[in-house]
Amino acid sequence: MSDEADYRPVSPLAVSALAAGLFSTLALLSHTAWVVPILGVGLAAAALADIRRSEGRKAGRLAALAGLALALGCGTQAVTAALVSRWISSGRAVAAATLWIDAVREGRLGDAMRVCVPQALPTPDPDAPRFGQTAAESAFAALPVVEALADCADAQPTMRGGRQSDGDVSRWTVRASLDPCGGDRTGTTVRITVARQLATGAEGMVDRWMVTGFEIEPDATALSPSLN
Repeated sequence: MSDEADYRPVSPLAVSALAAGLFSTLALLSHTAWVVPILGVGLAAAALADIRRSEGRKAGRLAALAGLALALGCGTQAVTAALVSRWISSGRAVAAATLWIDAVREGRLGDAMRVCVPQALPTPDPDAPRFGQTAAESAFAALPVVEALADCADAQPTMRGGRQSDGDVSRWTVRASLDPCGGDRTGTTVRITVARQLATGAEGMVDRWMVTGFEIEPDATALSPSLN
């Protein structure tokens, strides 16, 4: 009789909160699972409120607190890991774009071409090579972006932080602003797209950041309507 009197049912919300807290580890594997720790925090808060309103008739406070701790811990770790990964990827994207720009500005066309994916390079014209250059280098040197960077070889570009392309953490767009040089009075902004690719190296599979595209960004002032 005393056992029946001492028995307190466990709050279903507390059990659900604990389960959500355990499954919150999935948030460390996929961004789509970030909803799980959020759900766990909500269920834990609801469970604690339910237990408090029961005035001692329901148990499960420890389960709710455990679920809350797991959800908060996994959720915080998932967000932190994503931010750190984004920061590292952005830095590597800017470094790859800077390496490419420096190679073009210094006339090291072969080095610049080696960090480009084949699809980003023009088709060489074997009948129009320049002196001291291969047909592929001549075609590359004739690109408007390459010519603009070569003309402004003495101008130090200002690199802007990378931005994700279409939300893909492995694809970034980096902008480089060049001060006015030569006959250009407005300066030039070059947009470089880089992507992380897996390559086989001496130590196994390694990450390589490759240039997948480049273009001169249109002048916003030239595209805007006149205010006269």
